[in-house]
Amino acid sequence: MRKIKGLSLLFLASSLLILSCTKEGPEGPAGAPGAPGAAGPAGAPGAGQTTYSPWFTTTAADWVLDIDPPYWSIWKFKKTAPAVTQAIIDNGVFLSYMKNWTFEDTVTLDPVKEPNKVVQLPYMVDMFLLDYYDYAIPSPGVIDYLYKSQNPWGNDAIEGTMFRYVVIPGSTAGGRSPNGAPT
Repeated sequence: MRKIKGLSLLFLASSLLILSCTKEGPEGPAGAPGAPGAAGPAGAPGAGQTTYSPWFTTTAADWVLDIDPPYWSIWKFKKTAPAVTQAIIDNGVFLSYMKNWTFEDTVTLDPVKEPNKVVQLPYMVDMFLLDYYDYAIPSPGVIDYLYKSQNPWGNDAIEGTMFRYVVIPGSTAGGRSPNGAPT
């Protein structure tokens, strides 16, 4: 009988402990703010600041005949571009786009404009006559837009061509990581 009495007392004590537990009371007032912590480690380099130009439209006077040999002609449009720095040339990315360019109508053989497409340069318009739009960066701050053709139009036909450029500065040199895997 003693065992039952001992078990009964243990059960009774456990029940009282469980039943006497209640919910916590209301939350007390906030304490005073603590002292500021130490500065954390420097973060990884962020992405560079991408810069882009507005669309600019050429006029007939903008295009200058640069080379006119018997089999190939190159018209050049020189554009100042302060965002194209030596740092961009050495370590960044330069992209250029074109719209409203001239191409030859296959039926009438007349020059017509392509107003609704945007293409990245360099761009080959006609593979038979080799009409080709391209660019070169001869020095910081200058872009030479080029129209090259074996059967070229005059500058009056290629006026109205629109260009824009995008400059993305480099932030981290690529190459190989310490374990030899490409980055």
